[in-house]
Amino acid sequence: MDLDVWSWWTHSRREGRAVIVPDLFSRGESDRNVLCRTNRERPFIDADGRLVHCMALSGGSPAFGLLWGNVYGGDDLRELFTDSAFLREVQCTCGEFKEAHEECRGCRWRDRCGTGCRAEAVAQSGDLHGLDRRICLFYNEGCYEKLLGIADKYSLKVHP
Repeated sequence: MDLDVWSWWTHSRREGRAVIVPDLFSRGESDRNVLCRTNRERPFIDADGRLVHCMALSGGSPAFGLLWGNVYGGDDLRELFTDSAFLREVQCTCGEFKEAHEECRGCRWRDRCGTGCRAEAVAQSGDLHGLDRRICLFYNEGCYEKLLGIADKYSLKVHP
């Protein structure tokens, strides 16, 4: 059977491959990747017109000070996507994020880590630019190596 452990592991029996989700986009060069790929590719307009990172942050973004514009309130969508705080947020890289966090700068997993989910960071710390501790635990507590071991044991190709 196929198996999907949300945000950690997906396995396709048919394709004989596995994806270790926190490692999916790093390829050992995570610093060049944008901080939030979903935000970059599919920003979300909430029901009341607010521009937010993703659906996971809808509804709660004002409480956390995440106010980047409102397309129903008269903000020009073209301006929001050309020169705005939202655009700067979208273009932030994992490397910039890691440089801003001392703990990340010295982490042995720095080259693999994609910094996790911004909605998770908000849920955990109230800060969009906070750490997603799930990812710290994933790497530091050996989950990554265990999943590599499972893939090896069952002769699964690991993406990429």
